[in-house]
Amino acid sequence: MCHDLQVSSRSSVATRAAGVEEAKAVSANGVGSEAQHALDFDELTGLIKMVHSTDIVELELNSKKFKLTVKKKEALEVAEPQGVEISSPMSGTFYASPAPGEPPFVKVGDSVKKGQTVCIIEAMKLMNEIEAESSGTIVKVVAEHGKPVTPGAPLFIIKP
Repeated sequence: MCHDLQVSSRSSVATRAAGVEEAKAVSANGVGSEAQHALDFDELTGLIKMVHSTDIVELELNSKKFKLTVKKKEALEVAEPQGVEISSPMSGTFYASPAPGEPPFVKVGDSVKKGQTVCIIEAMKLMNEIEAESSGTIVKVVAEHGKPVTPGAPLFIIKP
């Protein structure tokens, strides 16, 4: 299957590896010109192979007629905050505060001590207080207030 896509010789190609590099696409003779050339299936396949075989994590090609973005799996993974995870010991409903309308037990940036109550999980009409497993600072609240959680689901990330 051959795709006949037109790419302007002034199209912007952005590559992100260790840093961000920008290059201008040029015509076949290496000189930028007003002439256009077709991006066929083989050229597209070549671009994908180039991204795959190098340390380029993301390639973005823009023209007046289309936008092409090729990303490696690493580019799609979001860097998670590093720290100790407080996990749910049971299934139930996560509550960040002791009662409706009250402030949460903890929020991002709060310091907690080992054994301090950080949330409540309601299971079978019983309110179970969940305690911090270590002392540190809350980096991220992973669970959503009023939403169900399962055993082992992350609730908080604490930086010791």
